[in-house]
Amino acid sequence: MRSIKKSGKKSDFFFSKIGDVASYYLNKLYQFLRWEPRKRLMNRWARNHPKQFFGITTFAFSLILILSIFSGQPADSMNQIDKSIKSLQRVDQPLNQFQAIQSVKEKHSKEMAQLIYDGGKIRKQLDSLIALPQKSHKDSLEIIRKHKQLKIIVNTLK
Repeated sequence: MRSIKKSGKKSDFFFSKIGDVASYYLNKLYQFLRWEPRKRLMNRWARNHPKQFFGITTFAFSLILILSIFSGQPADSMNQIDKSIKSLQRVDQPLNQFQAIQSVKEKHSKEMAQLIYDGGKIRKQLDSLIALPQKSHKDSLEIIRKHKQLKIIVNTLK
């Protein structure tokens, strides 16, 4: 016998028993109708007659489509269309939010790329200023200013 997980609900035991009983009777029904041999025969016929199989399935789907169109009431179908449109509108809002997030991410990545580019440019300028053999007061102030800019960019990128 199968062990039952204890979830604290008595209904879990009841539904598991219903599932066991249903699977038992469905298995008996399949054996009574000899479903497996019939399924093998139908598959073999479909492999040997692909054009007829295609024609039969196309006819069956077309018939189902036509019957479903004519059997439905216009008011019901319009209500269903309205419900499906409303459900699409509910889905549309998260999609719009997703697109907004994607655009913010793109903008952020462009800004980061620009910061990296600017940082590299400032570093080259700083290296060239530091490499000068004789520095004036103006060069020293420029080195300090570029160093602060580079420090801000590095802290931003962290």
